[in-house]
Amino acid sequence: MSRGVCRSGVLLLALLGPAGALPDTPVGPAADAPATSAAHRYFTDTELIDQDGRPQRLYRDLIQGRTVVVNTFFTTCTGICPPLSRRMEQIRERLGERVGKDVYLISISVDPERDSPPRLKEYA
Repeated sequence: MSRGVCRSGVLLLALLGPAGALPDTPVGPAADAPATSAAHRYFTDTELIDQDGRPQRLYRDLIQGRTVVVNTFFTTCTGICPPLSRRMEQIRERLGERVGKDVYLISISVDPERDSPPRLKEYA
């Protein structure tokens, strides 16, 4: 499986905040390639950190060449996040073995200050 996607095809990520910012250095096999597609320009290569503490580039590592379902959440959310997480779980159940092969499920935290990799892993 290519870099950036865990074996289950489900990935929790946190946007890097100012305190956790890493250098803006391209990562992955296409690091030297210019942003030529409209999708690459739209999604950008914002750097995210996954539940295992690994940096991931949004477009190059996670989206490029894949069919993805993207969800946003934060671990302290008590309103809409739990039902949306259940919906992602239902999608995963319905897709079965296709998850991680044909379709990838990505949930991105919008609260990177609190949602550290260990907290993301616990939430998962």
